[in-house]
Amino acid sequence: NIIYLDLSGQKPVGSIGKEYVLQIKNLISDVSSGSISINEGAGSYVVLSSYADNLADVYVYPNPVRDITSNSKITFANLPKQAKISIWSVDGKFINEIEESDGNGGADFDLKDQNGKTLSSGIYVYRVVQLDDQQNEGEEKLGKFAVIK
Repeated sequence: NIIYLDLSGQKPVGSIGKEYVLQIKNLISDVSSGSISINEGAGSYVVLSSYADNLADVYVYPNPVRDITSNSKITFANLPKQAKISIWSVDGKFINEIEESDGNGGADFDLKDQNGKTLSSGIYVYRVVQLDDQQNEGEEKLGKFAVIK
C-alpha cells in the first residue's frame, strides 16, 4: 500500500529554515511481507527540508519585527543551499553578516550587531549572495526589513 501526504491548504513546506519531521507509528507491512511492524526510533521518521535554486523569492519573516527581547530573531527564507547575508543600516553602517550553509533554506539573525548590541528601531538593508562550492559569490539580491520597538 501507499501512504499519501496531502499538504494542500496548509502552511507551506519549503525552504523557510525549518525541518519538518513526520513520525510514523503503528504501521505494519502487508501480510505477504510478513506483517512487520515499523520500528520506533530512527526507522520511523521522515524529515522534509529544502532550499531554493536561486534568490528570486528570498524573504524575511517576521517583517516588521516588533518588541525585541533578548531571544528575538528574524529568519531569511527561500535561500539557496549556500548563501551569505550582509546587513547594513540605511546610513551605510555595517551591522552584521550571517550565512546559510546547512541546506535547509533559511538563516536566523538574532537582531544584534557585530558587537552584540541589540538593534534599535529603524529600517535595515540586507544583501544576499548565492555562494558556490568554492565560496565564490554569484547572484545577489537586496532587500530591507524594519525593527519597531
